[in-house]
Amino acid sequence: MPQTVIATCAFPGTYDVDKNLDLHLSYIKEAADAGASLVVFPETSLQGYPAILRLEEIEDATTKARRTAESVPDGPTVQRLITAAMEHNIHVVFGLTEAGKQPGILYNTLVLAGPQGYIGAYRKVHLTHEEKYIYRPGDHWPVFDTALGKVGLL
Repeated sequence: MPQTVIATCAFPGTYDVDKNLDLHLSYIKEAADAGASLVVFPETSLQGYPAILRLEEIEDATTKARRTAESVPDGPTVQRLITAAMEHNIHVVFGLTEAGKQPGILYNTLVLAGPQGYIGAYRKVHLTHEEKYIYRPGDHWPVFDTALGKVGLL
């Protein structure tokens, strides 16, 4: 049975999307150069996990999340990461705050991209109490057929 090399990335959280994008792009290249077939980033790694420390901060966290949210798969930063997966011939899982089709609706989403481009996405189903103030829950657990085998996101 062939081996699959998987890289996982953890980096200091930031709310600077440009900085996070640069980190994603550099780690995708590094993982591909090291022979990985798949690189996995944390949830909301693109914009940063919304900080809700007190109930009074919900409105501010929601406003910031809406300002940086992107559509999937055609958001500009999402497209940059999909293109990087294609250029480096690697599968990539990354998290973001997704802007839903209805204005103001947000999802905590994972995207799967690969050498052929966008494969699919998973919207987090089981939200924490605090996340429910910002995100809508997803309603299914997709499994994707890839060259690596079946891949489910959670």
